[in-house]
Amino acid sequence: MRSSCLTITFKTIPGIIIILWVISQLISFSAFAQAPNVSYSTPQTYKLHYTIVPLQPVNTGGPIPVANNEVITVATTPGVTGGVAVDAANGLLYVSDQSYNKIYKVDLATGASSVFAGTGAAGSTDGPGNVATFNQPGALLRDAAGNIYISDQGSNIIRKITPTGVVSTLAGSGIAGYADGPSASASFKIPCGLTIDAAGNVYVADKGNDCIRKIAPAGVVTTVASGIAAPTGVDIDAGGNLYVSEQATGKIKKVSVNGTIGVVAFGMGAICELRVDASGYIFISDQSSNAVKKFSPTIGANTTLEGAITGPVGLAIDGLGNIYVTTGDNSVLKISIGGYTIDKALPTGLTFDSKTGIISGTPTETSPLTDYSITAYNAIGVSITTINLEVIDDGQQPSIITMPPFNTNNLVGNLLDPGATSTNTQTPITYTSSDPSIASITADGKIEIHNGGVVKITANQAGNAVYSPAQPVTGTLTITIGQTLNFPALVDRTPCSSDFELNVTSKDPGYGIPLSNIPITYASSDPSVATVSATGMVHILKAGTAQITANQAAGGFYTAAAPVTQVLHIVTDEVPSFNVSSTPNNICESTAVTFTANVHNLANLINPSYQWQVNNNNVGTNNYQYISAVNNGDVVTCIVTNNTSCPVSASSATLPIAVTPIINLATSVTQIPVPPVCQGANIKFVAKTTNNITSVNYQWQVNGINVGTNDSTYTANNFNDGDKITCTATDAVSRFCATPSTSSPITVNILPPANINASVMVQASGNNVYAGTAVTFTAVVSNMTGSISYQWQVNGKNSGSNSNSFTTTALNNGDAVICIASSSVQCTVPVTSNSITETILPPLQIIAPNTFTPNGDGINDLWIIAGLNTYPNSTVTVYNRYGMRLYFSKGYIKPWDGTDNGKELPVGTYYYIIDLDQHKPKVTGYVAIVR
Repeated sequence: MRSSCLTITFKTIPGIIIILWVISQLISFSAFAQAPNVSYSTPQTYKLHYTIVPLQPVNTGGPIPVANNEVITVATTPGVTGGVAVDAANGLLYVSDQSYNKIYKVDLATGASSVFAGTGAAGSTDGPGNVATFNQPGALLRDAAGNIYISDQGSNIIRKITPTGVVSTLAGSGIAGYADGPSASASFKIPCGLTIDAAGNVYVADKGNDCIRKIAPAGVVTTVASGIAAPTGVDIDAGGNLYVSEQATGKIKKVSVNGTIGVVAFGMGAICELRVDASGYIFISDQSSNAVKKFSPTIGANTTLEGAITGPVGLAIDGLGNIYVTTGDNSVLKISIGGYTIDKALPTGLTFDSKTGIISGTPTETSPLTDYSITAYNAIGVSITTINLEVIDDGQQPSIITMPPFNTNNLVGNLLDPGATSTNTQTPITYTSSDPSIASITADGKIEIHNGGVVKITANQAGNAVYSPAQPVTGTLTITIGQTLNFPALVDRTPCSSDFELNVTSKDPGYGIPLSNIPITYASSDPSVATVSATGMVHILKAGTAQITANQAAGGFYTAAAPVTQVLHIVTDEVPSFNVSSTPNNICESTAVTFTANVHNLANLINPSYQWQVNNNNVGTNNYQYISAVNNGDVVTCIVTNNTSCPVSASSATLPIAVTPIINLATSVTQIPVPPVCQGANIKFVAKTTNNITSVNYQWQVNGINVGTNDSTYTANNFNDGDKITCTATDAVSRFCATPSTSSPITVNILPPANINASVMVQASGNNVYAGTAVTFTAVVSNMTGSISYQWQVNGKNSGSNSNSFTTTALNNGDAVICIASSSVQCTVPVTSNSITETILPPLQIIAPNTFTPNGDGINDLWIIAGLNTYPNSTVTVYNRYGMRLYFSKGYIKPWDGTDNGKELPVGTYYYIIDLDQHKPKVTGYVAIVR
């Protein structure tokens, strides 16, 4: 069996192996030769709203580790580890082994282990540890008196082991269920986590019942919280509040002492165990993350103590800064957490550092003199000390300065109002600057900006008889200087213009603030029209339009200038406008083609010239036309130039030219199926040309008359014997480069139908029968020759086999059965029988006998269940009082004889479940064996 909190594969290893890392412990003991001895200066009186001098602990004992999370293996078990409990005072560890049903005791000092209780057999026998039995023992709990409590999950009871090893049942009847009341009659379902309060009440995470149960010292069981989704862990804090882990949702819930339930954490994964330490921190074993986590319910933060643990299960805290965890690989680990804890929240505004034990902050509310217990941990022991703190109001009202973040959008010129306010309205706020060369303070309290940089502005305020002096407040002012560019508009130029320089300058920000002297850079949007150098020199390449952009980058405390763009127009004489056309449009192989440059603005050009190109190679003469044969894929281009003082050219090109070769179509037609063909059957004709032309038009003809569509196939079923079929194929792309081709005719050969007077008659062996009864249908065929085949159908769906009879037990009321008969003789038409509609009666009601006497006298020796044979797919299952399956049958062909695997079962009452089928309710009840 497996733990309810863990799913792993059992390891079968004889005996128990306890691995104690003695060397690691010796090193640890030499490093921490003694327990810590911590004290604080106490009592402490703090003033309201005044930042305190951090209160630090003084440690004259062994060093205190800062939550080092050292992990060592202290034990392993041969089976599945479950719960763990620790006796720190005596150096003992208790571990439950779920697969071997034992409780082990481990001496942490020597590594020795022994069986504390349990024979290894599965059961619930009470008594001395060497005779007691357990069934999947899970969570462990140790009380102040040294008693060990166990969630005996397989037996659904809670067990108790005294320090001398005597085992007893604390609560639970042993029957899986939900019932409050006296311990012997109360019931649990998969009990998991355990905890105990100061009054001796034991709390149980009743996982199977989704609730938390309480076992009073007198043994009475009650429910304290319900509606918890699969609770696995439960523990109690110093205030009596319960914390519960919901394995089904990954939430941690708090059950307050007043009974209210709330969520304190979620998204924690599949939690198996939960423990709360003296400071209120919650530790959980998160199986989804393979980690042990620490969670603070007051601040809502969680920390992974160790994130490489295979399937963590049980947890135990020893109060010495260590936590023990059982794992999915059958080990027990010790995690050293170290550090400090405090027993209650400090006055508002003060904080406690659990790593260093330092108290710091600014109190915001008064607090009476209060004792606080602080515990320091190391590997050797603990030190507990008490400090007294109070927060008082000395009568003066506090001067509290609030200085908002500086907003340079509120600049007036180069002046900025700091905007600080104070609760003290009687004395002025004054300011100082950490660097007056960047920003100084004017006589009226304004910040005057002189340069870019970072400066600290501190606000101060003196006190008077009513207000105490304010604590200085410092804000950081980062001053960045914006840059602006002046870029005059550009005049139009021509492609023949010489290079010129751009006149772009930086604008003076004023107020004595210096220019940055960061170089101005330039860019051209179209370098094919004009380029611009790093120093702003423009070089023109051709006519067109280019945008020239000036930029000035950020540097130091100067922000980048917004880019400024001016448009440069390079104007030119008129550009030839034309296109190239060709004649003819459809070009066949080796045919001359005339290409013409159609110039639209010819009258506006000066002495235009023409240059023809084929595939970028010059051809032809200076003429507006070019005549030549071309090859497939050639590109023909014409360049027309307006020959002014600055000649301007334009080009136009054809798309790649498609040249169609001269082809000879040769069309052939094939028939599917091959003749002869039965009358009325579909005949498919397929046309094919010998040259692989992708676009072909088809015209089909029957006896010279056009039929079909423009497709390479033609199918019909209305042919007469002797009809002649032809197909004519033409090139769909270039009709000038190929001629139509007509196939040779195909003469169809049509056979007349056979067995035209055949018929089939169906008879049924019965009607008005119970569901599940076998009914046989027989087909009789008349006037049909050849080999006959049969196809049975129920409600139009094929059933049965190729036989003249069909037997079934699966008919429903109203089902219609027919038979379709076919002959092997060619051109035989299948014939359909008459339809028989069956009336199916509902099955008999199943009533199982509640007793039988398997004593071998031949009378009532078997458990006979009348009518069950009408449910051939039914199943029968019999269980004993512990839920163990003793008998199972499908179809109930052989009735139960009161045995389990051939062995006689004792006289008693047994529970049965009869599952008739998935659409009917199960029949359940009890049957007694009497001898």
